[in-house]
Amino acid sequence: MRVVQRVEADGLAIIRGMRACVLVFALGIWLCQQQAQLLAWAPLLVAALGALLAAGMLKSCARWASWSMLCLAALLTGLAYGCWRAELRLAERLAEALEGQDVTITARIVDLPQPFERGLRFQVDTLDAPPGIPPRLALAWYAKGNPMVAEQDASSIPALHAGERWRLTVRLRQPHGSINPHGFDYEGWMFERGIGATGYVRPKGSNERLAAFDATPMAYVDHWRESIRARFGKALPDSEWRGVLVALVVGDQAAIPKAQWTLFRQTGVTHLMRYW
Repeated sequence: MRVVQRVEADGLAIIRGMRACVLVFALGIWLCQQQAQLLAWAPLLVAALGALLAAGMLKSCARWASWSMLCLAALLTGLAYGCWRAELRLAERLAEALEGQDVTITARIVDLPQPFERGLRFQVDTLDAPPGIPPRLALAWYAKGNPMVAEQDASSIPALHAGERWRLTVRLRQPHGSINPHGFDYEGWMFERGIGATGYVRPKGSNERLAAFDATPMAYVDHWRESIRARFGKALPDSEWRGVLVALVVGDQAAIPKAQWTLFRQTGVTHLMRYW
C-alpha cells in the first residue's frame, strides 16, 4: 500500500511540475513580446540546455533545486523560441529598397478575396518573385479611381478566386498600422498572419491568369469555403444576418456590417466571430 501511495504521490508531483513548466514556457514567450529589442535566441537556448543539465545533476540531492532549474530551463526555452519565431517572421518583411517599386510576381491566391467599394482585396502566396519579396502579400485590385493610382480608370477588374495562379505587376510597401490605445492593431494582425507587405495591382502591368486552380491542400480548402460563401449569397441575398452566418460557417468576417460589430462588442460576443 505504501509503495502504491508513493508512486501516486510521485506521479502527481511530476504532473504538477510539468504544468508549471508549461506555464513558465508561456511566460518566456510573453517576456519576448515585452522586449524593446529582439534578443539573440541562440545564447538563450544554450543557457536553457545548461539549466536542464543542472536540473539532472541536482535531482538526486535537492529536489526543489532540480525543479527550480527545470523551470528556469523552460523559461529560457520559451524566451528563445519566441525570439527565434519573431526573427523568422521579421525576415519575411518587404525589403526597404523595393518599397514603391513596380515588381512582377507569380503568385497563388489564398484565403477568400473580399469585395469592397473600390474593388477587391485578396492575399497571395508568392511562387516566383525577386529577392526581398515576402512569401505572403495582402493586395488590392482597384476598379475605380484611387488617389494612389492616378492612371487607374473605371474599367472592371477580373473575378478572382481562391487557388488561382496569376502573374501580377504590383507596387508594395511594408505593413503599417495606427498605434492607438485600445484600437485595432492592424500591423500586429498582419504580423500574426505572416503578411510581409501590402500593396496594389498596377492596372497597366503584365497581369495574367496562368492557371484556374493550383491543386494544393489549402487551395482545396479555400475553394470549398468560397463555394459555401457563394451559396449563402444566392440563398440569402438581402438578409442582414448573411454575414454572420458566413463568418460562423467558413470564418469569413468581411460581410458583417460595422453596426453588428458594435453590437457584438457591447454584448461581449465578438470572440464568436473571430477567424478560425
